[in-house]
This record gives sequence, C-alpha cells and structure tokens, in this order.
Amino acid sequence: MHQGVREKLAQITCYREGINAHLTAAIELAEPSPGGLLMPSQSMMYAGRVFASTQLPAVMHLVRDLCGCQVSLVPSASSPE
Repeated sequence: MHQGVREKLAQITCYREGINAHLTAAIELAEPSPGGLLMPSQSMMYAGRVFASTQLPAVMHLVRDLCGCQVSLVPSASSPE
C-alpha cells in the first residue's frame, strides 16, 4: 500500500476509535439519573459529541480523497432499482 493511503486510513481509524473511546468512557462512568436509572456520564457524552462534530469535516475530506467523490454517487439502500 502507498504511504499516503495508509496515513489517511490511520487518521480515519483514529477518529472512529476516538468516538468509541468517549462512548466506552461514558458507559464506564455511568451515574444514577434523578429517576433512579443508570445513565451514561453526560460530560463524556458531550465531549464525544464535540469531538465528533468538530473532526467530521476533516474526516469527510480524507474519505473524499480516498474514494474520489464516489461516496456521493452511490445510491442509498432506499433508492428504487
């Protein structure tokens, strides 16, 4: 594989794993809700949302570089054949 492709794939993987790490931490640091139920840590959930939303444009740019804009041309599952 080309080094440039491997680097972009590694960056996309780090983005995905960062989101997964926030979700896992939110579950591990779960707190009781006012209603007595266990809920994920809100601070970790908000931090994960901020991370995901701020990094999404850069990740989409990487995906477009790798796919050559083919992602936008693929029909969705709900499209008639």
